[in-house]
Amino acid sequence: MTIAELRALLEKSMKSMDETNASMKGKEGEELKALEAKHAELYTEAKEVQTKLDDAVAAEKKAASLRDSIKSAAAMGTPEFPASTKTTATVVDKGQKHRDHEDIFMKYMADGPRILSDNERDFIAPSKNAGFDQGAGGASLPLSLKIKMLGTSWAKSVGYSHSEIVYALKASTMVSGTPALGGYTIPEDFRLPVQDLPPEPASLVSRVTVIPCPTGEVTMPMSVQTDSNEFGGMTGSWISEAGEKPKTDTTFTQVKIAASEYAMHTQISHRLLSRSPIGMEQWITTKARQVCLNALDTAIISGDGSGKSLGIQQTAGIRNVARATASTVSWEDLVDLKYALRPNHRAMGVFVVEDGVMQTLEKTKDLEGRPLFTTSTANGVYDRLVGYPYISTTRLPAIGTEGDVMFVDLSEYYLAMEEDIVVKRSDDFAFTNNVATIAIFFVAGGKFIQPRVGALLSDVAS
Repeated sequence: MTIAELRALLEKSMKSMDETNASMKGKEGEELKALEAKHAELYTEAKEVQTKLDDAVAAEKKAASLRDSIKSAAAMGTPEFPASTKTTATVVDKGQKHRDHEDIFMKYMADGPRILSDNERDFIAPSKNAGFDQGAGGASLPLSLKIKMLGTSWAKSVGYSHSEIVYALKASTMVSGTPALGGYTIPEDFRLPVQDLPPEPASLVSRVTVIPCPTGEVTMPMSVQTDSNEFGGMTGSWISEAGEKPKTDTTFTQVKIAASEYAMHTQISHRLLSRSPIGMEQWITTKARQVCLNALDTAIISGDGSGKSLGIQQTAGIRNVARATASTVSWEDLVDLKYALRPNHRAMGVFVVEDGVMQTLEKTKDLEGRPLFTTSTANGVYDRLVGYPYISTTRLPAIGTEGDVMFVDLSEYYLAMEEDIVVKRSDDFAFTNNVATIAIFFVAGGKFIQPRVGALLSDVAS
């Protein structure tokens, strides 16, 4: 096939790929699989046509170069070289003689012997023995090699100028480290998958109470309880036989949780989607979900409630425990946090600890020099703090700052979910740019509705 035909075939294949890619929108199941298989087949076909087109272009360039060389040689005519049988004593320009040898040799190496004149052939392979300076002895070696063999003094003695010698010595040995001298012949080693460090997992989202919120706001009744009255205001009295029973009432309030949207979008060209071997759309989707879960976990801890969830640490009424020693966390602080909650509220309690605090605690030793963290023969690595499970995270304030440790019943944090994490793709939003737009969002809101079952470590020493 001609170059023009190959180009037309390649354009047709690329157009079919774009049409197939666009038709995937809204498809799923077997229909989507069939379209993906067709897209992969078209991609392979386009690659094969591209390879053939590259080969055809390279061959045409080589043929054009050869035709130009032949035309140049014909235009130069046949140089007048002295006959090999000439014996008349004349003044000989040895430098010119070597240049003549070199010109013929390079012409022979580039174009072959077929376009050499009879005089040039006789000059390369004389029928009679003659002195080298008279034109015999075979074709001359390239100047760069002769200088390396015979030295620069020889080159000067036969008439080569300083600039000619310097230029000839610039010839370099082919090496893989220099692209033009061989490096381009070494293929690039491309390896999958993408080298990507795992993010910190969302440890709190899976532990809180998630409730549906289809209207964007949820309202829940709640009994008003205090440490002095766990029964919402209801009380009774001891009475005598047949005595009048006292009247009592309970008090209620309402808790409202409003959902807010967290969103992002990115754009990927259709060319990148079809050419990249790593599956860009899936990779972007996975990464975006990790970003959303990180935002949820962070909001559960420290959200300010303005257009987002209200975090545990920002909740009014949560218990504050003064630390024993400023700027650090001790074992005593953990014990005090534990007992800041009433016994009936500790059953579901879990410590949420800043990662630097864990490092400090693991270095803590008792009076005998033994670390407080010891491996259990039954359970392996120590997995309790003063008898309760813990979560280590980098999302809390640094050690020595208020809130670097919390002891809390996470089930009392309600996460109202209007829409779980959604990923949508549009090929129409940036249609004229041939770009796919991917939007990622969720709609949710949260609140710690029972602050009495949470305690955080204050930054003030007792």
